[in-house]
Amino acid sequence: MSTRARWVPYVAVVGMFGGQQILAPVIPPLGRSLGLSEIQVGLFITVSSTVILLASPLWGRAVSRFGPKPVIVASLLGVAAALLGFAIVTQVAVATGMSPAVTFWLLLLCRGVGFGLTAAAVPVAVQSHLAASTGTEAERVRSLGMYGAAYGLGAVVGPMLGGLLATWGLMAPLFVPPVLILLIAVVVWVRFQSAGPSAPPEAAAERKALSPFDPRISPYLLTGMVLFVALTSLPVTVGFLVQDRLGLTPEQAAQQTGVALLGYGVASLIAQGVLVRRLGWSPATLLRVGIPASMVALAGLAFAPNLATIVLATTLFGLGHGLALPGYMAGATLRVEQHEQGGLAGLIGATNGAGSIGGPLFGTPLYAFAPGAPFLASAALLGALALFVRWKLPAKKANQVWQR
Repeated sequence: MSTRARWVPYVAVVGMFGGQQILAPVIPPLGRSLGLSEIQVGLFITVSSTVILLASPLWGRAVSRFGPKPVIVASLLGVAAALLGFAIVTQVAVATGMSPAVTFWLLLLCRGVGFGLTAAAVPVAVQSHLAASTGTEAERVRSLGMYGAAYGLGAVVGPMLGGLLATWGLMAPLFVPPVLILLIAVVVWVRFQSAGPSAPPEAAAERKALSPFDPRISPYLLTGMVLFVALTSLPVTVGFLVQDRLGLTPEQAAQQTGVALLGYGVASLIAQGVLVRRLGWSPATLLRVGIPASMVALAGLAFAPNLATIVLATTLFGLGHGLALPGYMAGATLRVEQHEQGGLAGLIGATNGAGSIGGPLFGTPLYAFAPGAPFLASAALLGALALFVRWKLPAKKANQVWQR
């Protein structure tokens, strides 16, 4: 990978996820202000994740056929358009008193369908590019650790910026993400140099599609699905937890939720950008340490009585997930051949989308039942996953060099 190309895909990841996360502390109180229920707000993420699940394999084939660069640019432009539509619909709903039912369906179309369809492509294209640009296990883990660090940086900057902008009202953060992501698309188009398609179109068409049930990768895909169930249940439910447990107004809740998610983002950034690179652990070892740490954090969050303990729990959760996610992704990429990396990236995107459906789908109804229930349920899932990883994934480092 050339020096010029090395940093650009990470910028695309930071821009897309950061732009998305600007809205994270705002959507729960904004949804309530628009007359939407907790379940309706959770459906924004659930529908988006469902579309990502369906679209990711298609984007994987597009990367194999056209290469990463055009796919990333098209994705960023689509995400910018979807988030701009979300901002405009919200502004119109506030200004005109649009009914909650109409508002919900229009916002779902933008934040659920439009965003999910286009956002699915960035992680698929970037992961495929990084896997194709590394050879040894250590290089692969470091490279995907930096991908996770870029995601973590977006998780740090996004909620922090969203919380700060919310001091001028809940509408203030909505129009920043489309502009930011559009600028990132221009940077990628001008500066990114990537390899072309992984195979000629006629050769790619002759190859058998990679199956999610392939025994080389299926344990890692199952692991990733459960990790994303726990991960995606956090942003929505913790926003409600902060507002209800601390007795805050919607504006105050957005600001304090931003602080809580900032703890997650900083810890995840440090884990993936620093610890993963320095520790040199195998993918299975990263999973064996990261999953139990995340489990303890979620159990603590269920009983956190104040903002300080909420932030402590989200920080530990970020540390655990920051170790586990690179282990999951790198472990899977090391099990397939070079020409299968695009297809695997699509399956990883679909797996992440499938896991992301589960988080809000059971998280928000469980929160309506009892505030601590979604966090305890996620902790129980991670406990079962920790046992599965110890049984199914060996901790021994492979050290093999994969042919490119």
